[in-house]
Order: sequence, then C-alpha cells, then structure tokens
Amino acid sequence: SNGRSTSLKAVTNTHICMEKRDKEEEGEIKMNFDATGCFHWCSSRLIEECTLTREESTVTMFAGHIIVAIFADEDSPLLGLRNLVMPLRASNIAFNDLRHVVLLGNLEFIKREWPLLRHLPKISVMEGSPMNRADLMALKIKMSRTCIILSAKVPEKAEPAFADKEIIMAALNIKSMDFNSDVFPLNGEEKAIPLTKSSPNGVTLLLDLAFSTNVRYLDDHEMYLT
Repeated sequence: SNGRSTSLKAVTNTHICMEKRDKEEEGEIKMNFDATGCFHWCSSRLIEECTLTREESTVTMFAGHIIVAIFADEDSPLLGLRNLVMPLRASNIAFNDLRHVVLLGNLEFIKREWPLLRHLPKISVMEGSPMNRADLMALKIKMSRTCIILSAKVPEKAEPAFADKEIIMAALNIKSMDFNSDVFPLNGEEKAIPLTKSSPNGVTLLLDLAFSTNVRYLDDHEMYLT
C-alpha cells in the first residue's frame, strides 16, 4: 500500500512539474517580445551558435523556410538585413508560425550584420555561395517558401548589363536545377551548369536587381523583382 501511494505521489508530482514547465514555456513564448511589443525577441545569441555546416544543414529538417542568398565580399557595404527580417518577426504572427530564415553567403560579411540580428529568433547562418548547388541542396531549397537573392557588391554603373550578372546567373542556375535526380553530391565540388530551358521546378525566387532593364534576361513568372 505504501509502495502504491509513493508511486501515485511520484506520478502526480511529475505531472504537476510537466504542467508547470509547459505553462512556463507557453508564457515565455507569449512574453518574448521586444520593448515595443511589436516584434518577437530572444536572448542574444553568438553567431557561432546559429552557424551550420553543410553537413549539419543536410540533416536539418528545413521546410517552408526562407533562404536569403547573399553575394558579398568581406568588406562589402552592409545591406541592413534586419530590415528584411523584422517584418517576418512581427508580434501578430504566432511564434510557431514564424518562418525560419537561413542566411547563405560570406560568413565574415554576415558577422558584420549579426549585431542587429542576434535578438531575432529562428535565424540560422551557413557559409557558402548562392551559385553552389551543393549548398542550396543542403538547405532544402526545393522545400523553401522563398529564396531571396541579394547582392551587397557595388554595381557597375558604366555597364548596367553586367551589374546584376551574379543575381541573374544564380536565379537561372536555381531554376534549372533538377530535383528528381541526385546529380549534385553534397560533398562534391562546384561545377559549371549549362543553362537550358526546363520545366519550372517550383522554387519561388525574389530578386533585387540594381537595374530594372535587366529583367529582360529573366522570363519566368515565378521570379519576383524589386
């Protein structure tokens, strides 16, 4: 009888502890807003805590996420990525509905942007190139909600046709990817890919072009330009 009573007491205490923990977690999520109450907020995180290797990204269950692919050198002018991410962290969006944001690009450049991103939840970083298919496949680009391609490099004003060449090449490269065949090993080297017209693969792209006239190089209705 004493054994049964002790067992029931232990179960009851465990249940109470679990309920208390759940309530604390729910409360933490509800109260995790910035001082204005307008945006989701989290404790400061080091960029190293949020950085993934390609191998780690491969085994991470990304789905419905947003990939921000960035062309940038270590000393390129800052883009102000906080202004891009902040609306995606608005407090009127339930915490569980926040889309995970993955930054892909030059790690040293992203480190310079990080001080204004470290308090925003659900952000990961991966060093790589928007042109590298192995990096894109590791980030599950096929399952992403949107892939945003940006460039922090100063555009060539003298030759507008070449100002957006990297963004355009990256967009065409992504749209020509074939997800039905495993021809891009994640541990392989980056290879030149022939740009042939193929059926749309379902990846939605958002491109930031320096010159609107360069839209003529893109004819896919699933590409959105700014």
